[in-house]
Amino acid sequence: MRSEEEIITLILNIAKNDKRVRAVLLNGSRANPNVKKDRLQDFDIVYIVTEIKTFLNDHDWINIFGERLILQMPKEMVIGEKSDDSSFQYLMLFKDGNRTKTGFTVSFGKDGRNMRGLISTDLYEKILSTYPDSNTENTWNSLFRMTELFHDLAKKIANRMNFNYNENEAYNVTGYLKWAHDIHTQKS
Repeated sequence: MRSEEEIITLILNIAKNDKRVRAVLLNGSRANPNVKKDRLQDFDIVYIVTEIKTFLNDHDWINIFGERLILQMPKEMVIGEKSDDSSFQYLMLFKDGNRTKTGFTVSFGKDGRNMRGLISTDLYEKILSTYPDSNTENTWNSLFRMTELFHDLAKKIANRMNFNYNENEAYNVTGYLKWAHDIHTQKS
């Protein structure tokens, strides 16, 4: 895994060497001095640029960050009309374990109030099994169940909507989580 210093140097060198980049910002937990350092923290970076379209026309520029296990571009995942080009986000997990933040949200109403009536009893029970208790190992097991459930549902949805589902990314995510679990287990 590349060190924090190596990644920060890479981020800054990209900004220094590309005249389209006016500024670079680090935000999130790594920018907060009150947050305890953790080698699994992601790097939330923002490049302020003069010409965003030149970056969007050729996504190969991100290869400089290193070999990826996962690349997601949320604005490219939109069905229908895409929003403006004033911002763009790359969500990346690198082979060496460094990453940028990745997230999905689904609303079933406040506190999941409407969930039970919207899904099958079987799926509802599987979702409930992802809610852990205070035991750390049970939390990890819940995460693995949730990941498996996400993978199963994503394949079904992709099939129904005639999309390709990247099973290699699912495999990579599971591998990353097992790696992170092993690190946690070694610390305990």
